[in-house]
Amino acid sequence: LNGFFYNNDKYYYDNINVGFTIETEKEMSVPVIHESDKLSYIDIQNQYIDKFKKYEKHTLSLKDIDKCTFVVSDLSSVADVSMHSPIMYNYTSSIIGIALDKQSQELNLTLNYDHQMSSGKEALLFLESIRTKLSI
Repeated sequence: LNGFFYNNDKYYYDNINVGFTIETEKEMSVPVIHESDKLSYIDIQNQYIDKFKKYEKHTLSLKDIDKCTFVVSDLSSVADVSMHSPIMYNYTSSIIGIALDKQSQELNLTLNYDHQMSSGKEALLFLESIRTKLSI
């Protein structure tokens, strides 16, 4: 889930650089937390807050939005949605959509992925690991 398919070849990234969509009425951006697999939860949270503040001040640099390998797209703050199925970002093989149905209090995760890179089993195991961590 951390690579891309191009010209009949699979390419895998060494690091996991998680991008997250931020969308307003005027624009959308995908700030990136680089090497997030090597960071603690608190470090990821702090970097997320820092990048969000930069977005609000229009001070994101190219480095802040460069080399995304996996994308998280969350529409929960925009509206009450029960389903979110985002389209994959360039040079990635997967994207996860997050939707919170506020009426039913259900959190729905949708993983779109490239079958040329990953199997359904890998995708299911990934989603299951997220569900397990969120249940704690």
